[in-house]
This record gives sequence, C-alpha cells and structure tokens, in this order.
Amino acid sequence: MNALVIGAGHAGLATSQCLRQQGVEHLVLERDTIGASWLNQRWESFALNTPNWLNRLPGDEDADVTHGEPGDGFMRAGTLVDRLRAYAERWDLPVREGVTVADVHRADGGGYRVTLEGALDQPIGVDAIVVASGCQNVPRFPPLADAFPDHVIRLSALSYGGPDQLVPGAVLVVGGGQSGGQIVEDLLAAGREVYWSVSQVARIPRRYRGREIMEWLAGAGFFEHTEHDIPDPLERAATLPIISGVGRHGHSLSIQWLAGRGARLLGRIVDVRGSVLQLDDSVAACVRFADEASAEVHHKIDAGIRAAGLELPPNEPDPADEPAPAVGAFESPDVLDLESAGVRTVICATGVGGDFRYLPDEALRDDGSPAQQHGRSVAPGIFHVSMPWQSCRGSAIIRGVALDASDTAGAVKSYLAASA
Repeated sequence: MNALVIGAGHAGLATSQCLRQQGVEHLVLERDTIGASWLNQRWESFALNTPNWLNRLPGDEDADVTHGEPGDGFMRAGTLVDRLRAYAERWDLPVREGVTVADVHRADGGGYRVTLEGALDQPIGVDAIVVASGCQNVPRFPPLADAFPDHVIRLSALSYGGPDQLVPGAVLVVGGGQSGGQIVEDLLAAGREVYWSVSQVARIPRRYRGREIMEWLAGAGFFEHTEHDIPDPLERAATLPIISGVGRHGHSLSIQWLAGRGARLLGRIVDVRGSVLQLDDSVAACVRFADEASAEVHHKIDAGIRAAGLELPPNEPDPADEPAPAVGAFESPDVLDLESAGVRTVICATGVGGDFRYLPDEALRDDGSPAQQHGRSVAPGIFHVSMPWQSCRGSAIIRGVALDASDTAGAVKSYLAASA
C-alpha cells in the first residue's frame, strides 16, 4: 500500500480527501469510530469555539455542509461528528473503524511495517504514513494532583461529561483556560457549588463592534501568523484565550463574570497536605492579565478601523467582557480544606497532549512528542497533520488543518514519487 493515515477525525479525513485528490492510494485507520474523540472527550454542553464558516474541510468550499446550521453559529460536538461521518461517506473515503495502530517500525527493504489490533489484525506494509491521531487527547495532570486525598474523585477535562455525572458535593476546577472556564460555567448553570483555581490566561470578547471576534481576527491575518512572526516560544505556547461557543452566537467569559455567578475564586495550588490545599495570592493578577489582554484586542481592532479611514461602529454592552472595577477586591484564601468545603470532585483542566508511542523511536523527541517540523518527520516517509504551528497559528483550527492537510498530501505524493 502506498500510504496509511492514522486517525479519522477532521484532520485524518481532510488528509484522506487531499490524498484522494492527488491520486494517492491509501487507507485511513481509526481505533474507534469517525470523530469519536469529539464525543468521548467532550462534555455534553460543549460547543466549538470557532464559527461554522471557519470549519470547512477540503472539497466543502462550494457545498452546503451546515445541515441547516447558520454560518455564524457554533456547532455542538455531536453535530460536528455527524458532519464528519457524512463527509467520509460523500467522498467515499477509505476509512476502517475499530482498528488500533499498535506499533510502527522500519521494514526490511524500505517502508514501514504496521502492527494492528482490532478489525484488521494482520500487519500491513506501507511506504508512507500520515499521523493524524491528534495532540489533544491525553490529559496532563499537575504533579500535585497525585497528592489529593483518596476521598476526592479526580477527573480531567477530557473525562468530564457533565454535572449530572458527578457525585454530590462541591467541585474544584483547576485551570483557567477555555476548558476550565467553560466547565465552571457548565457546573454553575446546574446549581453546583464551584471552587475555581484560576491561572494567567488571556481573554478575548466573543463579539466586538458588531462583529464576531473571529471575523476581526481573520480579517487582520491573525491566523496566518507563522513562527517567524511570533519568535517567542513562550508566546506561541500560551494557553488559548478564554471564550465560549455555547449559545446562538457564543459569548464572552471572564473570571470576574463567573465569580459574579457564584464561582469561588482560588489562587494557584502550591502544596497539598492531606485534604488542605495551600494557595497563592495570584487571583487579582490573573484578572488583571485577562482584562489587559482583552483591552489590547479592542485597541488593535479600533486602530485597524481608523487606519482604514472608517468610523468606529458602536459596541454593544458585554458584561462578561467588562474589566473588573476593583481588581484588588479579588483575593484567594491561603488554604482550602477540601473536606470542610465538601469538595468531592476535582476536575483538572490543566492541558492535554498526544500519545505517539506507537511511532519508531527515531520519530520521537525525548519527551515523546513527534520530532517533526512543518508536518515532516525526521523519520523518512512519516508525516503529520494537526500539529500546533504546523504552518501557522491557524493550524490549531479546522480550517487551518484543512490547509495543512493539502500541503501534507502533496509532500506524501512527492515522497512516493521520489522513492519509486
């Protein structure tokens, strides 16, 4: 076989369609079902943060793929999976579900020998491999999470399914990024008592001066920024700004807005002693950081409008994007006794990664991440899609993955031609 694509999420299906367009014989293997991670690793109320017009895959350009969804709306996970399944069927993509890639190693005479588990249990030989298994499907727990007392149930954002699936009692959410903020809101809406250990994360408004924020960002070339444009690796690795796609037009989120709805704010956890958490006093700094980040977005949009010689459109009120009037009022207690507070569940929304252990050692860095640049592995014949900053900042969203898939498919075709 010429090529193998590992994973049948949006990245794997986009790559398959691009390989099909290039005339490259290939097979797509999915350990579960098409798009399963979007269902199995998201909570019930989850919605994408990118509007529907930003979520098109290769070949969708002239097709009505919204299934009645408005272009400026936000899909729930189930709707996205339905679209992915329809996409695979429409283009007759060669997907085999229920097949896990257990091991990839060099084959005698060239190419790779792939060991499988599941519906296909015989090893197969391939000349090229495209890894599309994702880099956001393995939770990362903070080191101190192991010290939480036994009476507390520890979950990740990926294993949180919704308030009704939790045991009675208060909930502690650790992490102030998108997942953390959205889960806090989800819990509060269900009437749960919530403690929130926040972190320094930027905030952007959902809408500003009459337009959805992604329209402003796309128009300003935000998603086309490359690593060359953002040379600071810390800035490139920064947590995504807090925002929500829940609701007809989504909405803004902020630490102070969620606190106003009942979230009890805590600083960063610095130590765990039995059931007692030791906390720092970083809450006010986190609020200030997010407020300043949102204000900077406002300023850049306004500057762009003025530079175009246009008048500033009016801006509708947005309570969740209002800066805190008195940042100093946000203080964290020094300690939180989980037992006394009635906390029975801790949800760690503290980052995710990927599992690439099936790849050859030569294709991995010391930390287990793929040794690749712009989708090309250091191991010949192995390629990647859906990697952070693969080509640009937009590589993190579905539209960007689709563009990267086209580039990767072209690279696979060139590699196969040179290896023939």
